[in-house]
Amino acid sequence: MAQTKEILKKIKKIILKVADEYGVEIDRIILFGSRARGDFEEHSDWDLLVVVKGHMNVKRKRELWYEIYRRINLPLDLLIVSYDDFERNRESVGFIYRYAIAEGRII
Repeated sequence: MAQTKEILKKIKKIILKVADEYGVEIDRIILFGSRARGDFEEHSDWDLLVVVKGHMNVKRKRELWYEIYRRINLPLDLLIVSYDDFERNRESVGFIYRYAIAEGRII
C-alpha cells in the first residue's frame, strides 16, 4: 500500500507539472477502477480521469495526453475531459464519469 501511495504522488506530480507547462489548469484527478477499489493485480493498469478547467480542442488534449502518458511510463488508461463536459455527463449511465465518481477517489 505504501508503494501505491508513492506511485500516486508521482503520478499527480507529473500530471500537474505537464498541465502547468501546457498552461492547463486541473480541476481534479480521479483514480478509479481496480486500483481505487483495491482489487488490483500486479500488472493492473492505472485508470485516471483528469478534469481540466476550460475548453481544450482535440489536438491540444491529445498533446497533453501523450506527454502525461510518456512521462508517467506505467500501464495507464488516461481520460482527459473538460470540467463542463464532466459536470454535464457525470450522472449519465453511458459515461465512465459516473463510475469514476462512484468508485474512484480524488488524488
